[in-house]
Amino acid sequence: MVLVERKFFVGRVGSSICIVLLGVALAVPPLAIEAGQARLDFAPHRALYSMSLGQKKANSSIVDVNGRMAFEWRTDCDGWVVEQRYAMHYFSDSRKTREVDTRFTAWESKDGKRYKFYVSNKPGSGSAEKIEGFASRPGASGTGRARFTAPEETNFELPAAVLFPSSHTFAMIDLALGGGKFFSAPMFDGSEVEGATSVSAVMGLERTDTEAREPLLAGKHWPVRIAFFSAESQSSEPTYEMSMNMHANGVASGMILDYGDITVKVDLQSIEALPQPDC
Repeated sequence: MVLVERKFFVGRVGSSICIVLLGVALAVPPLAIEAGQARLDFAPHRALYSMSLGQKKANSSIVDVNGRMAFEWRTDCDGWVVEQRYAMHYFSDSRKTREVDTRFTAWESKDGKRYKFYVSNKPGSGSAEKIEGFASRPGASGTGRARFTAPEETNFELPAAVLFPSSHTFAMIDLALGGGKFFSAPMFDGSEVEGATSVSAVMGLERTDTEAREPLLAGKHWPVRIAFFSAESQSSEPTYEMSMNMHANGVASGMILDYGDITVKVDLQSIEALPQPDC
C-alpha cells in the first residue's frame, strides 16, 4: 500500500505519542529515482478494508469507531495511480456521531519527478472540502515545489530528498529487501495543505507466508512500525504512528493506526489483482 499521510486517512483524534526509534535512521537522498526490485515485483491491486476501534485510553472521548476503505494502486504506461475512498463514523461519550467521507486520487510519474493530487473531504451532510494541486521533485536548483490550486492557491518549497508516495513505498521495500532496518525520508502527498511530512520507519525480520489465504498475500513481508511528523509541528513527537505488514509486492495487511488516545484496526477483507497496462 502507498503511504498517504494518515491525518487524511482517518482524521486526527486525541493526543499523539512518541516512539523512540532505536539506532540511526537511514536518510535516503533520492536525487535520481532508480528502478529497484520493488518496482519490478509490484502487483497492481484493489483492496477493501474494514476499520474498527482497537484500544482506547480511559481519558478518550471516543467510545467507538467503524468504517470501510476501498484502496486501489495500479500503473499506467507513464506513472503510478492511487485511488482511495473511506467512510468513517466516530462515536463520542456525549452520544454525538461524526461522519467523514473522503476520496483521494493521485498520479505520480514513473521517474518520480511529477505528481498530481485531488482530495475531497465531506463531513457528514456538509459540503465537500476540496484540495487539489501538483508538485515536482528537485531540479537543477536543488529544491522541489508543490502548488495547491484549491482550496486556494498556495505554494510550498520541497526539500531535496523529498519522495512522492509510490516512490516512498518502493524505497522502503527496497531497503527491507536489502536487509535494512531503519528508514527516514520526507514525503509529500498533498492530503493536507502543507509541505513535506517527515516519515520514519523501523522494519522487523523478514517473514514468508506459504499458506496465505490470498495469492497476493503470499511471499515475503515485514512487520513495520512507522511514525509520521507533521510539517507544521515543531514537536519531536510524531503526530501519529502506524504498524502493518508490508508485502514485497506493495500490498499492506494487518494495519493498526495509533493516535495515542485510541488505536484503529484496519483489516483486509478482500483483495484482487488488477491487469498490467499494455504499453
